[in-house]
Amino acid sequence: PFAGIGWYYTRPQFDNGSSSANWFYGAAGLRVTQQFCENFDVGFNLKAMYTFAGRKHVRMWSEPVKETIRNVWGYEVAMPFTWHVGESKKWDLQFQPYLLKLDINSISQIVGARLQAGYSF
Repeated sequence: PFAGIGWYYTRPQFDNGSSSANWFYGAAGLRVTQQFCENFDVGFNLKAMYTFAGRKHVRMWSEPVKETIRNVWGYEVAMPFTWHVGESKKWDLQFQPYLLKLDINSISQIVGARLQAGYSF
């Protein structure tokens, strides 16, 4: 289990920079890992997010419009695949596909992947 705070910033790809949104959120979730062999792990991550402060900027015609973002729930589900590299296994490479829904009341969702490298001290 884990808990924390975070921040998101979004800007639509096909927009000329005239709209954006950013917000702070609290998060809680669960991370589970299963070791399948000496050098390989598969995990499952689940995170729930609650937005407590944010702002959305939209330019309609020539007038900018600002909206407050609050009381929004979201979630992220991920499945990390981790390879431990080297004899000491202090280095690792991780490929993590995920599904992210920043607002459960919205139809939009984000499907993506992260490629990460890490070192354990």
